[in-house]
Amino acid sequence: MNEEEIKKRFEKIEKRLDVLEGRKNISSGSTILKKKSVKEFILEKSPQDGVQSATCIAYYLENFEGREVLTSKDIQKCFKDAKLQTPPNVPDKVQKAIGRGWIAKGEKRGEFYLTQTGEKIVEEGFGKNEKS
Repeated sequence: MNEEEIKKRFEKIEKRLDVLEGRKNISSGSTILKKKSVKEFILEKSPQDGVQSATCIAYYLENFEGREVLTSKDIQKCFKDAKLQTPPNVPDKVQKAIGRGWIAKGEKRGEFYLTQTGEKIVEEGFGKNEKS
């Protein structure tokens, strides 16, 4: 791992800590950060199709919920929880995201995780780095 990769990984860990610390109920009178909902995150990123939406949700689950392994059912549940229209055939959307290199298959059947490319595309916006 080179210095730049270590720096990026460290920044990612710092972001996760900020989110986790924001969830703590501190009675010291300090301002408590509110957790961003999956719906807020999806609306902020403005995905244009089901593949982009599934990728956004995968990013949210990994970076805001601390999940390491995801399934299509996790994605479907987030759509339902956010009261957003679930695209038809979510497993197909995940497979298409795998085809684009945004998501990768996990060790077990039906499991997956967000790739570095997937993280970058969500953070910088769809269409800026790669045609979606």
